[in-house]
Amino acid sequence: MNPHQISDRHVTYAQLICFAIAIIAVLGNVAFPNQHISHKIIQTAFATGSILLAMKLAREGWDMAAAGFTIFGIAWGILFAGVDFWYEKPGMHIISSAGYFFFPAFILISFYKPFPKWIKIATLWCAFPYTINLILFNMNHNHNVLGIWAEIGFMSFHIVSLCWSVYFFKQYKKSIAVNEIKIEE
Repeated sequence: MNPHQISDRHVTYAQLICFAIAIIAVLGNVAFPNQHISHKIIQTAFATGSILLAMKLAREGWDMAAAGFTIFGIAWGILFAGVDFWYEKPGMHIISSAGYFFFPAFILISFYKPFPKWIKIATLWCAFPYTINLILFNMNHNHNVLGIWAEIGFMSFHIVSLCWSVYFFKQYKKSIAVNEIKIEE
């Protein structure tokens, strides 16, 4: 196994673990005694998974999608910073700033041609809840409605990220199987 194949294996497993940790933390968030720590775990895992996929796709020559995952990682970093100010007025402004990055990130991620059509559509869908939330926030709209759109957006991000990670894991497993067949021949 050459260094590129070893790195690809590590990246594939690491991104799967990162996105799985994030969704497990989301699902366990209610039961977790310290939700602040839970939010930090989610943000860290999510940003790491996104940057890992950016690195993988850039190495494979999918620059537009790699840029999308990089922008997504930056946006998630902004959310990470906003968690510390969650219940304060600046917190909402910091968190809403992440929304400016989501729309271009998801459009660029959908440029990854090998994705099945349904993953591309689901990825593009993720751009809308937070964009709506951002528009409503800038219009000083009711914060209850903002919370609903934010929750729809977060759950969409986590579901789609799990789809991405499983897709890349399956893609990796297929490439290993193809390489094993070639070696046997």
